[in-house]
Amino acid sequence: MKLTILDFSVYGNRYDPESDALLEAATQRLGVTTTTTFVSREQAATVLPDSEWVWLRYDLRSSDDLELVVSLARRLEIEGRRVFPSAAAILATEDKWEGCLALRRGGVAVPETALAMEWARFPLPIIVKSRVGWGGIGTAVARDAAELERARALLDEEHICQPFIASTRTLVVALADGGEIACIEDLCGLSTDGRTRTVPMPPDAAALAARTLEATGLVAGTVDMIESPDGLRVLEVNSSPRITYPHLPELDLATPMMKAVLRQWMSR
Repeated sequence: MKLTILDFSVYGNRYDPESDALLEAATQRLGVTTTTTFVSREQAATVLPDSEWVWLRYDLRSSDDLELVVSLARRLEIEGRRVFPSAAAILATEDKWEGCLALRRGGVAVPETALAMEWARFPLPIIVKSRVGWGGIGTAVARDAAELERARALLDEEHICQPFIASTRTLVVALADGGEIACIEDLCGLSTDGRTRTVPMPPDAAALAARTLEATGLVAGTVDMIESPDGLRVLEVNSSPRITYPHLPELDLATPMMKAVLRQWMSR
């Protein structure tokens, strides 16, 4: 069999090609011929990989980006390709509003969430987040009326709002096939170039991450969590996770994730 990695990464994030290369190398070690193709906005509507298996990778920063990639996944699925993540999983993870709904349906506790134009449902402080994006893109914290006024332009249907929750640390929990790979502590608040380290898995973190991935239709991925005074809280799910961590050269996320996806495809 042959696998194609189709990567919609148009913003120059240097970790995308590095992550793709690790996935490609892992797949080839498993005996599957793999190629990586980067897809532009113009190509997304027509690209035709020459393989039955397609792994989609993406860096989404707007609702237009999300629509393009979901449409691409659906088109490939209709053609009979085996696609990871599925169109439904992409929507349930990359749109924070849809993600909250999916997690609630799956019995995963998430912070109270509303579309941002309904911000008045919550007392201040609140946090406003873009429905599509990562690393703080389109995010603002409103602790008082003045900060709320400065965030006024974000209080629309393209953003969500939640009560602001104080946290002691941010964790990235990586799983495949329901089994834990690693727990990574983000020491710089999920910034692209932030320092990281692996830490022991907190009690219930792996089980919470497994329920989260299952609720969003993923066999492999990472789950961003915070530790708060009330326990672990899920922030978001990464269906196209960063695979490379320069501060952790010994960490291999690619191999177990690729094995999990190949097992899923071959079982169908």
